[in-house]
Amino acid sequence: MIRQLVEDERPRLGIPFQQAPTCQEAAGCPVCHRRPSKCRIKSYATKSLDMRSTLQFSITLPNEMAETVRARVASGEYATESEVIREGLRALIARDQAVEAWLKTEVANAYDALKAAPGRAPPASKVRARLAAVHRQAVEKS
Repeated sequence: MIRQLVEDERPRLGIPFQQAPTCQEAAGCPVCHRRPSKCRIKSYATKSLDMRSTLQFSITLPNEMAETVRARVASGEYATESEVIREGLRALIARDQAVEAWLKTEVANAYDALKAAPGRAPPASKVRARLAAVHRQAVEKS
């Protein structure tokens, strides 16, 4: 039965009948799916048959998040739930990169400047007063 299936697949695979291997002869062939390391045909042995560039995950979301994902797909904004999740991960990666860049440029430079000249730092009482003022303004706006 397997040999007949291979025989039937030869024209579709573009292999001339007399050169086509049988399942037993062609370990790693696309018809019998044997491992490439066991393949006797050089082209199959050197290629990786698993060219997949994605990895499948199963995730659990709270109901509210799941409904958000479904609503985005239903609105036509995204084609699949996976696209919604991928877009969210892209945004998370972009945010992380922005924070990392800010830390490396502004925060690291400020730290280095204060380390070199500790007298330039404002007193803690001024810092607390400024933070309290910023907090009051934020509370008043909301």
